[in-house]
Amino acid sequence: GLVGSEMCIRDSNNALDSLTSRVTETFQQAYWDTFRDSILKNEWGYFAKLLEEIMFRFQAMIPNRKDVQEELSERLSWETTLEGPTLTQARDMAGYMVEMMEHFQAPDSEKDRTDFWEGLQNTAPFQDTPILEEWRGDFYTLLFKWIMTRQDQIFQQIHNFKRDNTFSCLLYTSPS
Repeated sequence: GLVGSEMCIRDSNNALDSLTSRVTETFQQAYWDTFRDSILKNEWGYFAKLLEEIMFRFQAMIPNRKDVQEELSERLSWETTLEGPTLTQARDMAGYMVEMMEHFQAPDSEKDRTDFWEGLQNTAPFQDTPILEEWRGDFYTLLFKWIMTRQDQIFQQIHNFKRDNTFSCLLYTSPS
């Protein structure tokens, strides 16, 4: 009967969705592993490209705010050096990016953001103890992955808003 074939289609769709998400996950994991490895090898080209991508994404969220776009350019630009960003630059960059997310995210994402920020306080750049260089691969992978995932969610919300024209809480809130 018809019910049986509908079940079959639904099951194969679920199987396809599941496979697709596994492939995507594997691909993303490989992407972030490559990013992390490039930093561990002290190759900063990939880092510079992703940092620029993060900046462009933030700027795209506020097409009419040239002042904020310029601030983003200033705060998220980094003169490529052989050593990579300093500890202070790492802290500043992380603080600024996480703070920027507060202005764009939906209000129900605030706990996620504060939890992430609190977690970052336990990472090497925020500790007072002298540390080895190995922290950088994990730190930047964690930071960039978190930021870009959240940016993707916001772009999806903007897309849905434009499609449905019913979304009301995605506005850039100026720092008070």
